[in-house]
Amino acid sequence: MKTFKFMLMSLLCLFLFTSCESDDVIENSEFLKSSFEKNDVVKMIPFKGDFLSTPNDVEPIDCSNGVAVMKTNAVNGNASHIGLIDRSISPLIVENCDFDPSTGIITAELNVTVKNSKGDGIRFLGTSNMNVTGPSSGNYIIVEGFGKFEGATGELSTVGFLNAAEGSAEFKVEGIITQPNRK
Repeated sequence: MKTFKFMLMSLLCLFLFTSCESDDVIENSEFLKSSFEKNDVVKMIPFKGDFLSTPNDVEPIDCSNGVAVMKTNAVNGNASHIGLIDRSISPLIVENCDFDPSTGIITAELNVTVKNSKGDGIRFLGTSNMNVTGPSSGNYIIVEGFGKFEGATGELSTVGFLNAAEGSAEFKVEGIITQPNRK
């Protein structure tokens, strides 16, 4: 009889303990669900663009081995979500660079801003590997947004060609960006 009472008490304690646990789980899951519903989920959308960078001044930056590029360039073109790029407010700045004569590649750290005439746009930083005789590529991180892109983040990659004689570069951009602010 003592064993039966002990088992009955044990089962009763187990049921009480389990019911408390399930209430905690239900309360925790409902708290998480309501917290999730209140927060906006960051939505990433595709970003594409076609750009042309041309020298904007005559201040060169030495890349080594007798090669120099223009420090400040202007960008024009077209980008999804931005539209036509206004070259007067869209600088491409070469922060530093290095030329490898064995490969013919100029590796440059770039600071690029692209804006439309309303001032909406993004700024991205990254490294470009510009081949003086063939295709070029780069990878970038979006670090700033302007206008309807305020607070934007994302990642971009580029492919294109460098015209070493003119100092211009034509490149296509693809990547993802956080959903632009809708105002």
